[in-house]
Amino acid sequence: MLEKMKKDNPLFKYAYSLEDPRDRTVPEDEANGKVGGELKIDRMFIQTPTMAKYYAKYHDVVFMDATYNTNKHNLALAIISGVSSEGKNIIMGVAFLQRESTEHYRWLLNTLVDFSGGIEPTTFMTDFDSSMCGGIE
Repeated sequence: MLEKMKKDNPLFKYAYSLEDPRDRTVPEDEANGKVGGELKIDRMFIQTPTMAKYYAKYHDVVFMDATYNTNKHNLALAIISGVSSEGKNIIMGVAFLQRESTEHYRWLLNTLVDFSGGIEPTTFMTDFDSSMCGGIE
């Protein structure tokens, strides 16, 4: 589906990383001598052309918050947002994360900056989650 969206609009951007199935062992697989299982998303970032436009224009103050395990895949949903000059909430990117770790947030923010041609947020606001703050530093 993401490939089709990218084909339909080359300005649509996404990046992802799959979890290495060798890094986890399912108990029933372990009993049978198997390691891993099906491939799962470890992290994914999506930015539509409209989101990219908003980020380019309103990157002076950026907010990030995440919900945890609110979907059937038990992935955290991180939303990068801001406020337009009209005072409206705008979405600048969304991510799904297997873990809310400093490493995952660092990857997310580096991907955001890469997608934006190196533009970094001037001010970043969060709920002071330690992993999120570690990723920002």
